[in-house]
Amino acid sequence: MTAEECDNAFDVLEHAMNEAGLTWVTNQVAEDIRFGKARKKSFSVRQEKADLLVAGWYGEEPKRSRETFSTTEPYTSEERLRMLVRALEQTTVAIDRMENSVRDRITRIPENAKFQSVQLVRSDEPDRAPVMIEANPQAARSQHVAELEKLLKALRERI
Repeated sequence: MTAEECDNAFDVLEHAMNEAGLTWVTNQVAEDIRFGKARKKSFSVRQEKADLLVAGWYGEEPKRSRETFSTTEPYTSEERLRMLVRALEQTTVAIDRMENSVRDRITRIPENAKFQSVQLVRSDEPDRAPVMIEANPQAARSQHVAELEKLLKALRERI
């Protein structure tokens, strides 16, 4: 994909995510993009003669040394799109996999073989609504997640 195609795909996907109620995800990605990616750069530097004279140093030319600095640089269009795809995958496909894993583990315990649901409550935010994992996954939701996973994989391969 060209940079322009990546930008267009990013805009379309971001809009779709916002429409689907995932604005909190797109906001986090936008913030990461705004800060840029951290890089370390090395430069060859030498101390100025005037600084050395003030410090009372007289003698031969100051030697050069390598100094490493932390910098940031903007993400490329491709990197931005990959970040958004990864964020969508983590908030949909990965969560569906986690729920399926919880179901699988619970049903392996003999006394829990016929459980109805599992309620996950955050100890750090007790007022927050608990997450419910039903014993039987919603077939339509699982199908949509599987379709989304295929589409994200196809998009990732085109980037």
